Amino acid sequence: MWHDATTYEPYLAEVAYEAPVVGMSADMAARGVGFVLRSLTPNHRQILRLLAEHQAAGAGGSGGIGFGEFSSICQEQMLVANASALRHHMTELKDHALVAERRNADGREVLLIAEDKLQAILAQLKEGGGGGGA
Repeated sequence: MWHDATTYEPYLAEVAYEAPVVGMSADMAARGVGFVLRSLTPNHRQILRLLAEHQAAGAGGSGGIGFGEFSSICQEQMLVANASALRHHMTELKDHALVAERRNADGREVLLIAEDKLQAILAQLKEGGGGGGA
């Protein structure tokens, strides 16, 4: 059964009751990260863990890691078969706003996790809070 319930109200009126995402507390961010991690496949979580640990170790500085270099690492760890498979996984992680992709000063494509999510991701993955994949 389907009913058209168009209100013709502005979008802001529809979401006025929701808590704003900007200025989210660290606890709320950690719960959100935990929820997203539980919805990911084990392979996605392993790739995210590898990226988070690499970034937390300071490898590559704060500018992230090059896509090609990360692809090679993931292939060595047998997490992906090729760069195309990694791109597919990264698309999913970017859609969930866990990973960002940008070009650095020399035009190289780099992957990184936002600093405000990095510690929450590491904590959730370390304690097994990312279990129960889809």
